[in-house]
Amino acid sequence: MFNFKNQKGFTIIEIIVVIAIIAVLATIIITNINQFQAKARDARRIADVNQIKKALETYRIDNGSYPTTDSYGENSPGGTPWGGW
Repeated sequence: MFNFKNQKGFTIIEIIVVIAIIAVLATIIITNINQFQAKARDARRIADVNQIKKALETYRIDNGSYPTTDSYGENSPGGTPWGGW
């Protein structure tokens, strides 16, 4: 009565296997994306620290010493120390 051998399509097992493979690949990709984002943030932090280092060296060369916490005191542009906002 029914001839199942001539029917075309996927079995439920084949569909489940394909979904499992896609899930594994998606997990691997998401994990790698997170690692790349973390490495990019770290590289940015290193670049920022190096920029601050260069600015401090430039200040030292121009002024003979590194800035101190009271360097801006009453001589700051507004005449108010940084902590006196």
